Amino acid sequence: MALRPTDIPPEHGTYLLTLYASGPVSLTVGKLGRVRLSPGFYYYTGSAFGSGGLRARLGRHLRRSKAQRWHIDYLRGKTALAGAYWLVDDARLEDLWVGRLATCEHLKEAVTGFGASDSRRSSHLFYGPELISLPTLRALLSPELAGDVSPRFQKPQDQTYHASGAD
Repeated sequence: MALRPTDIPPEHGTYLLTLYASGPVSLTVGKLGRVRLSPGFYYYTGSAFGSGGLRARLGRHLRRSKAQRWHIDYLRGKTALAGAYWLVDDARLEDLWVGRLATCEHLKEAVTGFGASDSRRSSHLFYGPELISLPTLRALLSPELAGDVSPRFQKPQDQTYHASGAD
């Protein structure tokens, strides 16, 4: 079942998108220029503290066609949505989550500067050849809440992902 904006709370919070590239991806990303990505899974961390909160921001990320405003918009048009994890919280956890992803042995920084124009971190996009399970992500990103956070959206690992069609 596809994730819909109505499945997402309208409150403020922090989120992680899991995207899948079925083959090599080459694209131009704003001022970052030409970017080449390997097939696999990409994990992007962001925050939603504007009007409409998580529902508005993630709802935008669910749409494949839109004006390209943020780095993630360029990548989203070339990848399939494999999952989304969010935490409703007025605390700004984006930097903390990026730091925690950087310590994960299964991930590496994908593109220096990606999504990090307003951050002290070098990138908000990480790459891994395999899908990281939702319980593992939950424990990594919010260990103090691991037993308390309700499940979020993630497609099964054995599902086929299509970047060219609807997610």
